[in-house]
Amino acid sequence: MPKFPSSWSKVGVGGKLRLHPDDKQSSWPDVIFQEDPETFVPDRSTFPDEIVHQWGIVDEPPEDPSSDDMGFSVIQKLIQRQSITTMYHPYDTPLLQFISILERRKVKKSGSKEVVGDLMKKSFIIKMSLGYGCEEYVWRRFRVPASIKLSALHDQVIVPIMGWSRGYHGYVFEDVTDGSTIGPKRNAGYIDMMHAPMHYHYVMDDNDIPLATLLRKVGDWCNYTYDLGDSWDHKLKVEEVAERDDDANPVELFDGKGGCPPEDGNGLEEKGGPRYHKFLKAYVENPKRHKSVLAEASSSAVNYCRPWYGPKIKFHPLVFNVERHRLMLDMMLAGPLVRKKGNLGDGTFKETMKGCKVCGDRLSVLKIVPVVKARNIAQLNASVIIGKMDTRKLAYRSSST
Repeated sequence: MPKFPSSWSKVGVGGKLRLHPDDKQSSWPDVIFQEDPETFVPDRSTFPDEIVHQWGIVDEPPEDPSSDDMGFSVIQKLIQRQSITTMYHPYDTPLLQFISILERRKVKKSGSKEVVGDLMKKSFIIKMSLGYGCEEYVWRRFRVPASIKLSALHDQVIVPIMGWSRGYHGYVFEDVTDGSTIGPKRNAGYIDMMHAPMHYHYVMDDNDIPLATLLRKVGDWCNYTYDLGDSWDHKLKVEEVAERDDDANPVELFDGKGGCPPEDGNGLEEKGGPRYHKFLKAYVENPKRHKSVLAEASSSAVNYCRPWYGPKIKFHPLVFNVERHRLMLDMMLAGPLVRKKGNLGDGTFKETMKGCKVCGDRLSVLKIVPVVKARNIAQLNASVIIGKMDTRKLAYRSSST
C-alpha cells in the first residue's frame, strides 16, 4: 500500500486511520472511529444469538427498528459509501484500513503457540449441517486434522462429502466469535466472489489459515457459506477432539443424511437455505407431488447433470449415498488442490499439489487402480475408465483394499 498523501487527516483512536479531505466520514460505521483496531473485540451480546458478522463492524440501524426507513437508510448508506470509495483509489478506505489491522491480528493468531501447539497434532470430529431449518434433513459427520488449511477443507473435503460443484461457486468461512471472514481471496476466479464485499466488507485469504484458528474445543462452531448468491449456509460444529492416529485415515467421512441441494438448476422456484427448507418440508409430506421438480433439477443442476467426478446422477433430496461420497472424497484427496485462474466467470481452473503443509504428506494415495471396480461402478451409476472420468487418480481407503 502506497504512503497516504499528507493532506489526508489522521482519524480514529490513536490516529491510525487516514481520511480523504472530501470525505465527511458520515458514510462509515461509527465503531471504526471510536475503537482502537489493535485491541478491538466485538461485543457479542449486541449481535443476534451472539453470532458476530462482518468483522464485528455493522452500521447502526435507526432508533426504531420497526421504522419503514430502516431498510432504506442502510441501502442509502451503502450507495453513498460506494461512491465515496472511488475517491480513495488506489488507497484503502477507512473501513478497510481498520479491517487490515484486524486481519493482521488474525494471521498472527493463526501462527501463535496457542494454535500451532498440541492442537495442531489433533483431529476434529465435526458435524456439518445445512442451515435455515434444514439441519434435520441434510448433514455430514467427518474427521479432519485440526491443522488442515481452510482452502483444502473446502476443496478437498466439503465439496466431495456435500456434493457441491468443484471450482465453480465461491465460499467463505466465518468466525462467529469475532466476525472475521476467510475465503479464496487469491483464488478469485469463482463466478460469484464479486458479491463478497457487499456481504462481508472484506475476505482474508484462506490458503494459510488452519481450521484450528476457528475451532478449538468440543462445542465450538463456525459458519461456512457456499455460493455467495444463493447463500447455502452450513454449520460446522466440533463433536470430539482426538489424538491423531497415524494408522487411521486423517480425513474420513463417517455418515450423513440427505442429498446435496441442486446447484444453479431449474425446478425449485427459489434457491437458498430458507426456501430449500420450505421445499423439503413439502416434499416429506407428499413426495409424489414433486416428481417433476426432482426430474428437472436432475437434468439442469450443475452438481447433478455434470458433476466434476464423472457421469450425471439423479437428485434425491432425502437420500445420502455414503459410499459414493466416500469414493468422491478419496478421489479428491488423491488429486491436487484446486487453484482458480483467469478472469471472473471464465470457468477455468488449474490444480496444484501444494496443499496443507502439515498434513499434506499424510493425505497420500493408498492404492491406485486404472478402472473403477464393479462395486464402485454401481455407486457412481456408470461404468467408466478413470482417465475419462477425471484427470485425478483414484485412492481407495485402507479399509476397502
